Amino acid sequence: MSGARTIQVLLFGVGATLGALPLAPVERVTRMVAVTPLPGGPEVVSGIVSYHGLVTPVISLRRRFGIPEHPLPVEDHLIFFRTRHRLLALQVDRTGDTVTIPESALEAAGPPGPGFDHLQGVARLPDGILLLHDPELALTPEEALRLEEAL
Repeated sequence: MSGARTIQVLLFGVGATLGALPLAPVERVTRMVAVTPLPGGPEVVSGIVSYHGLVTPVISLRRRFGIPEHPLPVEDHLIFFRTRHRLLALQVDRTGDTVTIPESALEAAGPPGPGFDHLQGVARLPDGILLLHDPELALTPEEALRLEEAL
């Protein structure tokens, strides 16, 4: 019996979209707080928040996927995670369980293009399609540069 490789992920939802982030880089999940706009920042960054005294950019998946924005209710969440370069927060409508999925369940994310460039893969689950986000690709190189300039 061979040991199938698995990945632990944190499930979340944005609109009707089911997403996940690998658990390893996740530091914390909190309720939504006030987000300060960041003039000159990339479109996908809705603003910044302070996390333990660190200025932390907030990425909006609603903007990334072209889902209409809504007022920030306190039910929304921020998922704080680390990349090789910085701490980021992902703005999501809701968070779910931590689950383990087999790597063999992951398929290519689809054609390269807006909304798919930052995905690690797609998994078909009984509940629907799961978009697995790659923390290291949360920002495109152009977005990362624009963010650095704005900060």
